[in-house]
Amino acid sequence: MKINFLLDFSKSDDNGIVNSAYRLAELLREKGLDVSINGKGYDYDIIHTHTPSPLYILKMNKSRKLGLKIISHAHTTAEDVRGSFILTRKKLVLNYINRYLIYFYNHADLVLAPSEWTKNVLTDKQLKVPIKVLSNGVNLKKFKYNEKNAKEFRKKYGLSEEDIMVYSVGIVFLRKGIETFRKVAQGLPELKFFWIGKKYNSLFINRKAMNKVFNNLPSNLKFLGYVEGKDVIGAHCAGDIFLFPSYVENQGIAILEAAACSKAIVLRNLPTYDWAVHKENCFIAKNDKEFIKSVYTLSKDRKLRNKIGKAAKIVAEENDINKTIENLISTYEDITSP
Repeated sequence: MKINFLLDFSKSDDNGIVNSAYRLAELLREKGLDVSINGKGYDYDIIHTHTPSPLYILKMNKSRKLGLKIISHAHTTAEDVRGSFILTRKKLVLNYINRYLIYFYNHADLVLAPSEWTKNVLTDKQLKVPIKVLSNGVNLKKFKYNEKNAKEFRKKYGLSEEDIMVYSVGIVFLRKGIETFRKVAQGLPELKFFWIGKKYNSLFINRKAMNKVFNNLPSNLKFLGYVEGKDVIGAHCAGDIFLFPSYVENQGIAILEAAACSKAIVLRNLPTYDWAVHKENCFIAKNDKEFIKSVYTLSKDRKLRNKIGKAAKIVAEENDINKTIENLISTYEDITSP
């Protein structure tokens, strides 16, 4: 079976969509499937889009005429675009983005949603094609606790064994909750805070709001920017508390990666996280005050952190990337069968 992945980012781009697509392609190839990324021509059984680029619409239309099947991964909705760039704060722009995304996804034979929440969002917007929930998955062989990685990360970034490390992983967008992250660090000066992820210097970024965050950083908070994959895993191993205050997520791959490393996780109260149970497999906060309280509580109780981390790992195991691959291959077989 020949599949062509379409995505308008390069492998060097530091974002979850790219990482997910390349990871899926690699594992599908290991299973014997012929997977191309941004391949030319139409010698494929399936066109699988990972980003909703307008450039793909003509290719999708011609593919259908040639009898190819089309699957679109709904990594993007208007909800998670809101607040990422300055223009997306305007209602008119968001309405246009929403109409375009539904128009794009309606060109597929099947849409894959990474969570029930995303499926419901698309259903409410009257998407006309079938929608299937498929977890992005997490590579449990890659993301697992390793004491050596933990020690190397702590040494590299000046952390002692006694320091409590609170961290997050994600692109530095306002919607990812960086202001909340700063306020928690400010409120708990005895802890060490690290944010790992690329900071965009685009003209479309809300610079005024971003400067408000970065011009008032407490001394116990560091934004490390883009780091190599080894250091991302090292952070997951070295960290004590994974603080993820994002306002909107379609699933949250970084959460699964932290869970796979048995980290105590603190999340914003979002409907996306239908697996989350407060004080069982994570802590859930509704506002900055609750975030500070949750992180403080976990920082003072190692046994509680271990308990939450063990329960979180079960969630990661339920989202094992191998299950995602099996499900995806089954989906390919079903959609191409006579």
